[in-house]
Amino acid sequence: MTTLETTAPTVTSRITVPTRTAGTLLTLGSLAWIGMLPFTADSSDHGLSGVMGALAALAFQAGVVWLLATQYRTAAMGDGRVARGFHRAEFVLMGGAMVSTVLDGLGTLHGTPVWAVFDACWPLSMFGMLGIGIRVAIAGRWTGILRWWTLGAQSWFALVPVAMTGGALAMALPSVHVVVGYAVLGVLLARAGGLVRQEDGRVVSAG
Repeated sequence: MTTLETTAPTVTSRITVPTRTAGTLLTLGSLAWIGMLPFTADSSDHGLSGVMGALAALAFQAGVVWLLATQYRTAAMGDGRVARGFHRAEFVLMGGAMVSTVLDGLGTLHGTPVWAVFDACWPLSMFGMLGIGIRVAIAGRWTGILRWWTLGAQSWFALVPVAMTGGALAMALPSVHVVVGYAVLGVLLARAGGLVRQEDGRVVSAG
């Protein structure tokens, strides 16, 4: 049984459609980003290649934002003030990360303090996703495979030291992790959203 809980489920369709959409966008965005990486690995290219790479990265980041919105809406970390505040902070970091992606794609403001601030949002946001994944697993409001796959997918930040070493392995492992982690999580989330129903104040889906 895979369970998604929410604090105040009033109309089932309001839960179902966004959850299915979030999962679909997360999967498509993850695959788009990883699929474009071999063609946009040169970060100094701010021409068409750079723009396409930025669009693919934005698709992935948008999928992550939808995932965050679903977690927030279902109180996946719990409905306490600290959990809610942490989620809101993560939305801010993801917004900064998306601005950084746009700046990189256009080659704008590079080397300036403004660029540095937004550039820092990307690794910080992924660190935040790791923390949220751990808390989701502890809270247990998402159950079954969805609970643990969320933790696995959002542990992507743990591969940052590998990515910093350079070489083929540095690109391969984080890329595989995105596909196996986030892309598959999107499928699981879409499936949960497609089967959702209201039951005793909770949103439940078989899976």
